[in-house]
Amino acid sequence: MLDERLTSQVARFRGPDQCGALCWRAADEGIEVLLVTSKTRGRWILPKGNVKRNETLYECARREAYEEAGVTGRIGKKAIGRIEYLKPSQGRLLSVSIFQMFVTAQKDDYPEQGFRRREWFSVTEAADLVAEAELRDLLLVGLAGFATGLQAQI
Repeated sequence: MLDERLTSQVARFRGPDQCGALCWRAADEGIEVLLVTSKTRGRWILPKGNVKRNETLYECARREAYEEAGVTGRIGKKAIGRIEYLKPSQGRLLSVSIFQMFVTAQKDDYPEQGFRRREWFSVTEAADLVAEAELRDLLLVGLAGFATGLQAQI
């Protein structure tokens, strides 16, 4: 427990390891969130990945949204949150800065379409499907702000 907390504090000091995109759209029933499956275990996650050299975090999030989910749109330049998760293949805790993206287009052909599924869910459905508690909280609390003007950041 102490090791995990210490690792978490080091990750916060060091800065984010990855970027992610909370992709959303307005539907008749309310806000919908796009989730993709992870490559190895098939868990529902947000599009996320490593930052490339000379790439801003929000540019990274935009790229990952396209590569993993085939979506484009308007992305916020300020992170709406940060989550941490254990990456089993690396055996360490990773920190991810999350940026909201209002989706304006969805492509049928995209780089990782053969490796992942993508699907739109209501906010509560998405929160029920993700495994990480921090991501669940970000979905439920962060998306509540859309109704009160959070999308104005985009």
